[in-house]
Amino acid sequence: MAKDEAKKKKPLWLLIEEEFSTLEPQGLSGESLETTIQNIAGNLDGKGYNVSKHGGNLLQLRWALDDMRKVGRPMMKDFNEALGAFSLEDVMDAYAATDKLIGDIGATWPKLKQSESRPVVIGFVEKRKLDLLIDKAKGMSGDDGIELLINENVASEVITSAMEITEEKLKEVNAEMEKRRAERKRVLGLLEVVKDKSDEEKVRHLFDKNVAEALILELAGVDQSAIDGAKKAMEEELKEK
Repeated sequence: MAKDEAKKKKPLWLLIEEEFSTLEPQGLSGESLETTIQNIAGNLDGKGYNVSKHGGNLLQLRWALDDMRKVGRPMMKDFNEALGAFSLEDVMDAYAATDKLIGDIGATWPKLKQSESRPVVIGFVEKRKLDLLIDKAKGMSGDDGIELLINENVASEVITSAMEITEEKLKEVNAEMEKRRAERKRVLGLLEVVKDKSDEEKVRHLFDKNVAEALILELAGVDQSAIDGAKKAMEEELKEK
């Protein structure tokens, strides 16, 4: 197997836990228990993991099963419930959310506190974040949802698939965003020239340079009264002329 393919494989402990999620209670006691272990080992062998004939891996499976029986439920049940309770706000900082998730259920499942588990947990949290971002984007009007995903650095192919748009549409939205960024940069440069002037003078300077009112309010640090005052003064000057 190539190194790149090996890196993409799930760790054995995670596959074991996923196998446990499908078990029926009757398979965890009495004579059925050993059959269950051998069946899981065989399943994992089929996925490219040597378990049934590898002493260390088989022990890992048995120990994990013992832990599940002590707690009385699969680890992934607690994990998925805790992950599913996260809102988009919770997972915007994926590393902080990972710390919280591990802290919340790590006492019951110490395996999650091991260093090898953390990258896996981060991966789940980042997937939760992506799913929630897409859900939010789909509920937004116009191109706002597409812009949200672009700003969050979501991969282009994910955006086009999730939002059901063409690559051409994505390019159009990117181009429009770039125009707005360029205009903001221009306005900030114009403001630098009049940074020591009064609010009304700043507004008039920007109006003279064809800056939109909404952008003046956003970037110039003035309120609507300054806008209205500048407009009135400019109207009076036009009347006098």
